Amino acid sequence: MKKICLLSIFACLLSLQNTFAQLTNENLIGRWGLVDFEMEAKNKSGKLSEKEKNTIATMKEALKVKPKFMHLTFKEDGTFVTEPYSSEIGNHARWEYKNDILYIKSDNGVDKHKARLIDGKLEFKPIRKRESVAVMILEKE
Repeated sequence: MKKICLLSIFACLLSLQNTFAQLTNENLIGRWGLVDFEMEAKNKSGKLSEKEKNTIATMKEALKVKPKFMHLTFKEDGTFVTEPYSSEIGNHARWEYKNDILYIKSDNGVDKHKARLIDGKLEFKPIRKRESVAVMILEKE
């Protein structure tokens, strides 16, 4: 019985290892299309506001109407492009991935993001302490 239990635990650990692949500069390069959108509350209550819930609903509806309507492109030369164009990021954005943090450098400064691969999809969310953050799930094209 103990052997069966240990084998089951080992099998679960192996399946988890395959679920979360290591994100690297090499596998980040390319064009990624938005396939899902959530928000993560950072306030004391841990709950999203009605406005934030409406934002999620709007984004999910937009994804139903036009899947992958938003793209992030990480180019090999270190440049970063959003489609549709984002005035917050501008024309001269650059990216750098190191120590599990994705840095987006634009005319407006540097934004830090947590980025990881889950089942081949990119989970991308800003690092902020106090305000709710958008959690984008993107699929490589």
